[in-house]
Amino acid sequence: MSRWREIEIEALGDDPRVLPAAGAVLRGAGAQPAAGPSKLARALGSQVPQPELPELRRPSSRGADAEENAGEIVRGYLATQTRTLLAADARVRLGDPESVHDLRVAARRLRSSLRTFRRLFDPTPTRALQDRLRELNLLLNPARDGEVQLDRFTTAIEALDDRDLLGPVAARVQGHLRSQHLRGREQALAWMRDTQYLTFLDDLITFVAEPPYSPRAQRPAARALRAPIRKADRKVRRRVDRALHTPAGAGQDAALHAARKAAKQLRYAAETATPVYGKLAEEHARRAKKIQNSLGEHQDCVIAQGVLREFAIAANQAGESSFTYGLLLGGEREQAHLARDAFTARWPELARRHHRRWLS
Repeated sequence: MSRWREIEIEALGDDPRVLPAAGAVLRGAGAQPAAGPSKLARALGSQVPQPELPELRRPSSRGADAEENAGEIVRGYLATQTRTLLAADARVRLGDPESVHDLRVAARRLRSSLRTFRRLFDPTPTRALQDRLRELNLLLNPARDGEVQLDRFTTAIEALDDRDLLGPVAARVQGHLRSQHLRGREQALAWMRDTQYLTFLDDLITFVAEPPYSPRAQRPAARALRAPIRKADRKVRRRVDRALHTPAGAGQDAALHAARKAAKQLRYAAETATPVYGKLAEEHARRAKKIQNSLGEHQDCVIAQGVLREFAIAANQAGESSFTYGLLLGGEREQAHLARDAFTARWPELARRHHRRWLS
């Protein structure tokens, strides 16, 4: 006996873009198109068109794709991230705990790659797609931030001695952050059900399937991709230098956060070019990731300190002790120092000149 599950989509409105976008989301989650026509297709006498994305590109240790044109290399990376985004989209709707993070990371990678290699594409649709990806990230932030902070503070509170827990600390923290996460998730889902979001998915798929290339995209990848990555590398070094020369405090925290974003852009740029430059790009991406992770932990500590101050103020206003919040804040401050130390220890590895010779 054969068993299978069939999912059929029927449009309730007149928007012709809904069905292709919904089909792309399902395929991204692992669904396979049926070999024969669906009930709807039989009734209409034709099948609903399915968008096609290019095959995934596997990183090459020898730069086997060096002679391919630059546009196709970047397109391969965009296709990979688009598939990831579509799969995460479906999991968000199903309530998968890590799906919001995965969706946000895919959107960031897409936006970062489009920004780094923007000269390979027509600027108008590229900027429009970047704006929509940025909007998606902003909408996902409250849900993900609440989730991360809830896990972070729950772990920190559980590690405290019972004698240091003064007042309803766990109830206040967990209640507030759980509500923030749920509200953020509902807001994100509401936007993802909107036709504007489906239009965005349609535009993204169309962009990757039929990229609006500029003449630069036809150049050999080994020559055309080096300059944008070199520019991203210089940006990291400038921002790190600025951060290291900024006095400790809020100004340095902001400068370190800016350096982290630049390191992330460099990492994604190097990952994009791995099929061309092989291990050289792969190792550069790995070094940039270490910087990104250290500075990411530092930024998480900075944000956590601000949240704990707000909790302490609310506790005082409610007539509760703020002692425990101060204790937690001190722990976050210490973690921030450790993260900064990890960054300064890792930075020379990325900054070494011989690690950048392949970008010359």
